[in-house]
Amino acid sequence: MADTHKELERFWKQFSKMIGSGIPIVKSLKTIAEETSSKPLKDVITNIAEQIIQGANLSESVKEYPGYFPPTVLTMIEAGEVAGCLDDMCQKITEGYKDGTFESEGEVILEEIGDGKKEISERSESVIKIVNLILLDAVKRNATDIHIEWLSTGMRIRLRIDGVLKEISPPPKEQQKAVINRLKIMANVDLQEKRLPQDGRVLVNFKGQEIDLRVSFVPYLIGQSVVMRILDRSKIKLDIERIGLSEENLALLRKWMARPNGIILTSGPTGSGTTTLMYSILKELNTEGVKIVTAENPVEYQFDGVNQQQILPHMGLTFARSIRALLRQDPDIVMVGEIRDTETAHLLIQTALTGHLAISNLHTSDAPGVLRRLLDMGLEPFLVNSTIIGSVAQRLVRKVCPDCKEEYTPDEWMQDLAQGLKGRTFYRGKGCKKCMNTGYRGRTTIHELMEMDNDVRKCVSQDGSLNDLRECAVTSGMKSMLDDGIEKAAQGITTLEEVLRVIPVTS
Repeated sequence: MADTHKELERFWKQFSKMIGSGIPIVKSLKTIAEETSSKPLKDVITNIAEQIIQGANLSESVKEYPGYFPPTVLTMIEAGEVAGCLDDMCQKITEGYKDGTFESEGEVILEEIGDGKKEISERSESVIKIVNLILLDAVKRNATDIHIEWLSTGMRIRLRIDGVLKEISPPPKEQQKAVINRLKIMANVDLQEKRLPQDGRVLVNFKGQEIDLRVSFVPYLIGQSVVMRILDRSKIKLDIERIGLSEENLALLRKWMARPNGIILTSGPTGSGTTTLMYSILKELNTEGVKIVTAENPVEYQFDGVNQQQILPHMGLTFARSIRALLRQDPDIVMVGEIRDTETAHLLIQTALTGHLAISNLHTSDAPGVLRRLLDMGLEPFLVNSTIIGSVAQRLVRKVCPDCKEEYTPDEWMQDLAQGLKGRTFYRGKGCKKCMNTGYRGRTTIHELMEMDNDVRKCVSQDGSLNDLRECAVTSGMKSMLDDGIEKAAQGITTLEEVLRVIPVTS
């Protein structure tokens, strides 16, 4: 037993030095395992390293070996992880093994480090509460993202609410770095890695509803920035009648959805709700008589009756490879999360030509831009004309707060944009507690739907420019996103200022 304690003393001493100098935990463990003479301990250290690679924390990994890591050592590791001083705690553990005080479950070392251990424990508990309060605040305010970044004066925390960032109070300075470490523990990423970007995921249960947090850690010059995307599945409205489509646009989209084959494309920047739109289409099409398959990265919402596949690029499962496999599953409808390259675009064309209805997303600024982008990717005009049914472009706009809604007169130049709506009453939010004095609460969508008719196909065949395609689409009856937004402003749903914030006047 004495030999084991000596080996453990050497282990903690070396481990403390290595992680203290910035060497990642897994690399430190593997290096020490190679140099350890005791085969049982070598195996234990190797297994711990493998568990961490699989996503476990150090404290979670050592729990399985109580003979080597007694409860007090485990408590100290957990405290060191949360408080951001793991290397210091490892040094304290080294001292404990050196004095032989862990032979009786480590009680002596707790007394020996006294108030320091108590202080770390209190800090750990306090940091956990702080992080939970930040998450709770974000969920209650219906935020979509949490941004944690650093200024010269310390930490800044902002919530993205209805598409706009709003600053909230940061934690006390002495606990700010510990907040980052707590989030790293929750996201199962390497605590010691402070030089490279890291991505993780946290599942949170709030009053019975499961909330998915996608966490990104990126180091900058003055600290690690953290951005958490909040995916609250309980608030996703997968109802095509409730996502903001006008009656005219809804009828046109449903006409496209009734087609047995062809491609429906959505378009919009990241965070504009195109994934929700595609899911809403799938939900309405999801009946007993059809088989639906999807290729997504990531799968943001799971529902029965749809066979969804998660793309894994690092394992070679790309969108293109997934589509080839899915077409052998005898589907009626295929949804591809995004067209990222020419190969995927060609495969989607082939999907439509072989009798399937395909739905996908292509990042462009407007509906006509989808066609121009496909042509620029090298697709033949006749293939585009024979497969594309139509494209939907959309943006999210904030809605007027119903609790502080009031009539107002927009600036004259804004009224000039809404010439066909003269005489209508416009509304805005005055600002109240419920909308955090912004005048807005919640969001809706504005759209433009471009249908492939003969005139648009002729323009495509002639390799028309983006302006040519837009003029042709408008002549054929397309209502622009700007016009759709102005109409929603006239209905009191949003404001002209908000519409112009997301749609350039020149569009």
